[in-house]
Amino acid sequence: MSSKCKDKNISENERNLLPKANLTMSESYRLQVWEEAVGKLTDVKENEGYCLAMIGPVCVAFPRDLAAKLRGMQGKRIGILRADANDYRIRYAKEKGQN
Repeated sequence: MSSKCKDKNISENERNLLPKANLTMSESYRLQVWEEAVGKLTDVKENEGYCLAMIGPVCVAFPRDLAAKLRGMQGKRIGILRADANDYRIRYAKEKGQN
């Protein structure tokens, strides 16, 4: 676990979602319907037919067709909402502390 995450008060379930050094399908998280991942997008990879995105401290799995769009957003703070089984809404999110 990164030192950035050690100071956070997170549950055991959340701790299990934190990735190791590499983006892998076995260490990724899949959003439930109406769940959103928000954070800085630092890495995007295609693996095993999925798109794996490092959003904040969590590796999240998405359908492969989102990879190209997400690559163009790397380095930005984003939010991705899963609105339906295969419907994802992507937005740029404000930096923490901005109004």
